[in-house]
Amino acid sequence: MRPMGSRDVDQAVAGMVRVLTPHETADWCRPAGTLDWSCWQTAAHIAHDLLAYAGQLAARPDSAYLPFDLVVRDDAPPRDVLQIAASAGRMLSTILAASDPSTRAWHWGPTDPSGFAALGVNEILMHTHDITEGLGIRWRPPESLCSVVLARLFPHAPAGDPIQVLLWSTGRADLPRPSSAHLLGLEDCARIRPTAGNRHAHAGRRYPHPANHAPHPELQSRGVSAIPGQLRSLVADESAQLIPVN
Repeated sequence: MRPMGSRDVDQAVAGMVRVLTPHETADWCRPAGTLDWSCWQTAAHIAHDLLAYAGQLAARPDSAYLPFDLVVRDDAPPRDVLQIAASAGRMLSTILAASDPSTRAWHWGPTDPSGFAALGVNEILMHTHDITEGLGIRWRPPESLCSVVLARLFPHAPAGDPIQVLLWSTGRADLPRPSSAHLLGLEDCARIRPTAGNRHAHAGRRYPHPANHAPHPELQSRGVSAIPGQLRSLVADESAQLIPVN
């Protein structure tokens, strides 16, 4: 498995901008795929999490996420929200390029730059998928990026088309479920959605922060220290715990 880095984030950001820019005048108040968020909210959420990842790598905290949030103005048009998401992605890319592989920052444990790159790419790919679904755009995430995200974040995912497997791993598609998935906790992790209390009811203000998700009781009962919506890196072997998307 090759380490992920700034070029992967750049590729994901470029793909997001390329597919969504021609549709900036569409109705972004539509739901984003199967999410409860609108397309507008989902784009703002992408920016929020990418900025949070960049902040972690820049400051290198060892015990928590930095206590700051991105606030997008309610009257920002889709074009501006997309630019904010792209700029947050480029911030993450810039910090990744400047980070030594030995750098560690907190994401539910010490996480290396490659882990943050994988988290960022997964965030961009899956939520771009959600937005394109909401806007009625035919689009598939790049297979090459899906492959490396699966290798880093979902190493126990079943074999198959990397795009479909990543969509399945994040609760967005169906695949035949191997019995081993139950032992790994993958099925439960991939199906969890954020609770209503973690979603902002009004478009544009604050969004669930990576530090604000509580462990799911079912996962706790299985001894899986996973946080809904995020991925906890196991930097010792450069893999990651299995957890749900958001």
